[in-house]
Amino acid sequence: MRWGGFEELDADWYERGNQLEQDWYTISAADPVEIYEYHTTIGRQTPAVMGKVADQPGAAPRIGPPKFQYYNPTGLGRPERGRLLGHWQRKGGVSSTP
Repeated sequence: MRWGGFEELDADWYERGNQLEQDWYTISAADPVEIYEYHTTIGRQTPAVMGKVADQPGAAPRIGPPKFQYYNPTGLGRPERGRLLGHWQRKGGVSSTP
């Protein structure tokens, strides 16, 4: 896991808060994609670069406060799959899972 960020409320917050582009997550309009959170436990000091998420041209405006991400080219730990946030459909966006 080379990139890390902050936990969001649900799939809709990931979409609008981080300006996710639908085309990144689906092969065709008919193929929904499950969206999961992943987490890792860092057990020792780990250097990382922190960057601010910038508005992306052509994407809907972000909501909420500025976001920060963390990056380490050698990794931040082994990712473990967490909760299912919802499904991404190219036509219709995210359907959140309660």
